[in-house]
Amino acid sequence: MTAYKTILVAVDIFADCQLLLERALKMRSKDTQVHLVYVDEPLVYGDVMHDAMPQLQQSLDSAISEAFAHLAVSAQVDLSHCYSEIGHPAATIKSKAEALQADLIIIGSHARNGWRRLLGATANAVLHGTSCDVLMVRLHEDQPKQVNKTNE
Repeated sequence: MTAYKTILVAVDIFADCQLLLERALKMRSKDTQVHLVYVDEPLVYGDVMHDAMPQLQQSLDSAISEAFAHLAVSAQVDLSHCYSEIGHPAATIKSKAEALQADLIIIGSHARNGWRRLLGATANAVLHGTSCDVLMVRLHEDQPKQVNKTNE
């Protein structure tokens, strides 16, 4: 099997995405380009919020830039390969993968049950209708974070 040349990792920069980054690092070779994409749905607001929107958007953009700077360093990804997009997450991820000619998309799956599962998840929507390989990484939100303990 030949190595992947272009990997697109769909990240939620406001959640723990370390597992996704670890998988991307394991899947790449020295010639692989890794790209990170964060997709947020457009903010919908009424006239009351209209005056505050530029300040809110600037704060959000600043937080996104800071988070991407941290992720880029930890994943050894060039900051120019980090993208913040606004749109429908699944469609935007597929569009970005197509534009980059990605041959692998890595995305997290929360494996939810009930209504959320019936309505469909972003990971499932990306999986269907994508021309490249998709690695869905199971993310367990309900598991406690591992804590490193030292001997006293």
